[in-house]
Amino acid sequence: MTTTLHTSQASPRDVVADAIVVGVTEGPDGPRLAPGTEDVNDALGGRLAETLGVLGATGKAEEVTRVASAGQLSAPLIAAVGLGVPGTPGTAGFDAEALRRASGAAVRALVAGKTQQIALATATAGSSRIQS
Repeated sequence: MTTTLHTSQASPRDVVADAIVVGVTEGPDGPRLAPGTEDVNDALGGRLAETLGVLGATGKAEEVTRVASAGQLSAPLIAAVGLGVPGTPGTAGFDAEALRRASGAAVRALVAGKTQQIALATATAGSSRIQS
């Protein structure tokens, strides 16, 4: 099997893929959206964190929660992957290792099904605030 990696500046809501992967962190009252989730959250009416909480997501490192996009994105599936507690070394400090591990967890969870094309929504330059 050949793996091909493509990069794009396209909005996550417009990317042609089977699934969009976004990051979430552990918050005191449930999952919080990590930088890079803005377009996906906006497409869902600003209720992504609330929806994830209802589904039992916590934002714990490498936890993967799947949500249907309900036609609000080009991709039919959103996979929210936990990054852990913000600021904890090795988790949601957004260091390269934490992001690599979270991305790997999401990809492993998705390729176990019928997902073939996966897009990772990442933060843009200057985006560092955690969203609730």
